[in-house]
Amino acid sequence: MKPTARQKQICRFIASHQRRFGASPTCSEIQKHFGFRSPRAVTDHLRALERKKLISRRPGKSRSIRLAGSPGVVRSNPSLRAFKSASEIPENVKLALIMVPPRLIAREVNACTARGMKGVLVVSGGHIRFYDTDRPVSKGGSHGR
Repeated sequence: MKPTARQKQICRFIASHQRRFGASPTCSEIQKHFGFRSPRAVTDHLRALERKKLISRRPGKSRSIRLAGSPGVVRSNPSLRAFKSASEIPENVKLALIMVPPRLIAREVNACTARGMKGVLVVSGGHIRFYDTDRPVSKGGSHGR
């Protein structure tokens, strides 16, 4: 089943918000942007998008909307460009800000180390941690401060 014109607009807004702010919009931000009168209108649209497998969400978790097929976002500078993986970041970058699920921390920090970065700021699971890239990170993400 194809998405409606409004559903396409909502998907574009979600993607734009994720690129601009590094996180999905809240339901109230979607409501305000589209001028919906109630939060229920947003919920109905999001449920329809989930049924069509265009998005997924984690129940009870704010900013958890994920567009189908979209990976986590890795940014060399939040105001400039986003990368799908740390291995895509240019080699002249000295510090990266990464927002990934906990299971991907070690892989992405080690990729930054391989690119010659001096440090990595990781936002994951509601925590912020700085990693010196002078040594590899274990699978559990240890050695951050």
